[in-house]
Amino acid sequence: MISRDPRDGTTHEHLSRNVVLATGHVPYVLESFQKHVGERVFHASEFLPRMTALRENLGRAPRFAIIGAGQTAGEIILYLAGEHPNAQIHSLVRHGGFKMYELGHFSNEAYLPAETDYFYGLESEARERALARARATNYSAVDPDVSTALYQAAYQDRLSGTNRLHMHRRVEVTDLAVAESGVRLTTCEVYTEEAGAIEADAVILCTGYTEPQFPTALEPFAPHLSHDADGLLNVTRGYRAENSDRCTVGIYLDGMTEWRHGIASATSFSQMATKADTVHRDLQATIARQQQGASAAFAV
Repeated sequence: MISRDPRDGTTHEHLSRNVVLATGHVPYVLESFQKHVGERVFHASEFLPRMTALRENLGRAPRFAIIGAGQTAGEIILYLAGEHPNAQIHSLVRHGGFKMYELGHFSNEAYLPAETDYFYGLESEARERALARARATNYSAVDPDVSTALYQAAYQDRLSGTNRLHMHRRVEVTDLAVAESGVRLTTCEVYTEEAGAIEADAVILCTGYTEPQFPTALEPFAPHLSHDADGLLNVTRGYRAENSDRCTVGIYLDGMTEWRHGIASATSFSQMATKADTVHRDLQATIARQQQGASAAFAV
């Protein structure tokens, strides 16, 4: 395995018989925005460096457009409101407004180890339905603290007549025009189809992340990995990618198999310790089998 240090560009070569891949999810950008991504239109994953680069061009009363209704969007709106007291902040969501995570005690048992066993044992179609149901506990919503803070900020903004926090509900962006001076967003009301326009100095895309079905780092191993009937990687309960007899390298996928192990296996920290233990136990068992096989072959 060859790695590169982003600080100085140096490369390093590592030799190992087992590797745990934990490169996570990748930023998701809607196709209609992809050609505009750059200095003024960027995904939330680049928020701090992009904002630092833009700082000198923002002026005294910057204009921001935040697209999305998840935890990241809520936190960025609150951050910008605090850091830029004179800013015009536009929040754009396609539904009725920010909603909270499903935080019921029973629904959150989806993050218990026993639920991972249950989810792993389901058939493919059933897993898809179960995962879709569990998404409300972790995606496209905010926690109670952020929900309260956002609502209070919007209420106080209206009450004081400041009118700098604009909560655009039930709207979607239909077009973008990027110029040196800023970005013009053309919007459409989801139900009435009323057209609108927003001018912004920066557009922050809080459009979430996607889980790669085949991580880029595994491409050199592609000929040696097995797939199921749906074309997805065969991954054991111990998070090990199944490979052919010609390849004995152990490849473990940590935080990259939500589709196979359930919602607790990816962006949640709730099972970090138990996942590490599962991988460790699987690795020990695999090494023991390999040693037994080698001993049997030597005896023959």
